[in-house]
Amino acid sequence: MIYEAAKFNFEPPSLVSRAHKILIKPGASYPHPYPFSTSREILGTVIEKVKQVGDADIIILEGAASGDPVYPIYKSLGYDFQRVLMLDVKDCIWVEIENPLPHPFAVATFWVPNVVLSCD
Repeated sequence: MIYEAAKFNFEPPSLVSRAHKILIKPGASYPHPYPFSTSREILGTVIEKVKQVGDADIIILEGAASGDPVYPIYKSLGYDFQRVLMLDVKDCIWVEIENPLPHPFAVATFWVPNVVLSCD
């Protein structure tokens, strides 16, 4: 869905108030503005609403589609949020986990960045 930033409304689920660490994957693999990437305004709304209901650490995790570092993309999109840890997925250690579905359709295991396992 495409939203105008001014009309975007986000209400965090009640579980967010009890979280210790929250991971946000913003959809910012390219240095192109909204709607190709999540706008700073929409991401800022999500971050502020999360901060209003709890004191969880907030982590933004993304990877550049090109395989280059993602930090220049964060900068070009204006992602400069206070008290938010910005990470590049290519700097993560990948770990294999079991598929949690009771009847996996395709794969029994898959790989995820290690930071995912420490988030609520």
